[in-house]
Amino acid sequence: MNATTNDTAQWLHEYFIQHGSLTLPGVGTFRIQRISAQVDFASKRMMPPSFTIRFDHRHDTPQRDMFTYVSQRSGMADWEAVRSVNNLAFDIKTRLLHGESVPMQGIGILRPDNGSGFQFDAERINYDFIPKVRADRVLRKDAEHTVRVGELHRSSSEMEEFLQAQKEPPPLSQRLWFRAMILAIFALLFFGMRFLYPADSGFSVRQQRIHPADPVPTYSTPKAP
Repeated sequence: MNATTNDTAQWLHEYFIQHGSLTLPGVGTFRIQRISAQVDFASKRMMPPSFTIRFDHRHDTPQRDMFTYVSQRSGMADWEAVRSVNNLAFDIKTRLLHGESVPMQGIGILRPDNGSGFQFDAERINYDFIPKVRADRVLRKDAEHTVRVGELHRSSSEMEEFLQAQKEPPPLSQRLWFRAMILAIFALLFFGMRFLYPADSGFSVRQQRIHPADPVPTYSTPKAP
């Protein structure tokens, strides 16, 4: 059976999707990398997982099962499958060396590079059968979880108690503004009393006039007969 280049590329693409990896001799290895689902809080949607493709030009030795798959898929003999894959890889590498970009169906685009290897623009694979779903953020106030504080790990309840203790105000008698207010009140009272009742007003000390009195005699003189 004579297989065209397009047929071989289609069979290799099927092999790549099923096995997640494809190595072309003299070109490099393509691998599927999964991108985890992501949550978009602004739109309240959870984006489904997607897939991208990584290219490594340093590994260009294919596995034997790739040739076996092409042989079984095409009905060719093993040696014919090996020749068909090698011809496709040789054609890709030749076009790159001549400065051409080579699109690969469902994989990406290989571009020539002045340095070693080739540049690769991967396709991002999305599956329509994995839809977007609504995602509402749930905050559980009393849920217990671990919080990292510096080099230590503490529970959420311990951190809540610690922060609550930091927020509690000191007693009224220990606050500086309260002490300053008491001193100011006493000062105002003191100066107010001095202003309303000066020292010479006679309010604090009642003045009395002192009248001299004759002394009481301590002896008597007898009268003459």
